Amino acid sequence: MTTICHLFDESAGWEQRIGASQLVARTDGGRRTHLSVAIDDRGAFIARSLGRAFHRLHRVARFTPTVAPRLQRFLRDKNVCMLHAWGIEAALAGRAASSTPMVVHLFEPDLSRAQVKLVRTLVQPHGFALCCAAETVRRRLIEGGVPPESCVVVRPAVDFGLIRTCQQSDIRERLGLDTRDFLVTIPEPVGARDDALEVYWAAELAAGVREGFRLAVPGSSRGARRIARLDQVGLDTRIVIRPPADVAFEALIAVADALVVVPDGSSSTTAVAWAMAAETTVIASAEYATAELIANRVNGLLFNRKHEDGIASVVARLLLDQSEYPKLREVARGHAYEVFGLRRYLEQHQRLETNLMSGSPPGEGVVDSARVG
Repeated sequence: MTTICHLFDESAGWEQRIGASQLVARTDGGRRTHLSVAIDDRGAFIARSLGRAFHRLHRVARFTPTVAPRLQRFLRDKNVCMLHAWGIEAALAGRAASSTPMVVHLFEPDLSRAQVKLVRTLVQPHGFALCCAAETVRRRLIEGGVPPESCVVVRPAVDFGLIRTCQQSDIRERLGLDTRDFLVTIPEPVGARDDALEVYWAAELAAGVREGFRLAVPGSSRGARRIARLDQVGLDTRIVIRPPADVAFEALIAVADALVVVPDGSSSTTAVAWAMAAETTVIASAEYATAELIANRVNGLLFNRKHEDGIASVVARLLLDQSEYPKLREVARGHAYEVFGLRRYLEQHQRLETNLMSGSPPGEGVVDSARVG
């Protein structure tokens, strides 16, 4: 019996929930047991949603080392042989508590120098790997002094069956849409920077030219609430939709017509992957992480965040001119089948775990699926 423990902290969000739930669902016929531990409230919300044995271990005054003694006893009592840390603070707690082999999952392309410095303190010569959702994450870690051999790129996985189920459901009707409406959404969580507001203004501009444009703003972040308030007190048109809590973000992407990735330096590659698979047109800032997956006018549309006309005007034009959408969506879905398959994701993680427990280099036999061929 292999017991695996998933650790969560306050950085946990949609990407961590999706990635962890896909691993937790894999039990290998009962030969694997999954546990989840959270060290704060936000992590607890995500960990509890996995539907596996959940445990809450409190930090004192938000100081991560204070949770280490209790986590150490927990891991020993449960005979845990592998840790998956879904955040840097969670990884720090896991490393302080145990020398058990550990995988640290990193999704954020815009890692700060302070975060990279913390990651460097975690690195061990054996039984340790940094699982990067994009090549950009890996590159920034290496540039920050993290050993290349510790960094492995494993692309996120997409559930094509779930997408099909969502598209055949009544979600669009529940959102108040009719068949003619064009639904735009943005990645969750919605940042508080002005870039997210630019997408709102782009949708407003498009709606002013042609009726039917709506903007779904997911989550309950400060940025999401800010856009919703602006929609209520601004122009006469009301284009913003706040999806109910039971409509998960992956379901929202599945039924949307376009995903606009805000150019804030932290592009959600998981959201882009799901949009490609769902044939939801991707309109994104031409940043490194996004450009790994999207080629302009091949499988999506890229724009320059420093365009002289401004982000809102450029995105509005891309929303209005839909002549290339059918071709882009078809190509994107084909790429998603090749790169973001669930079986590939599970096999790569199995190989990664085997490497760590056997003392082999973490990335041995784990090939970036976006670079195959």
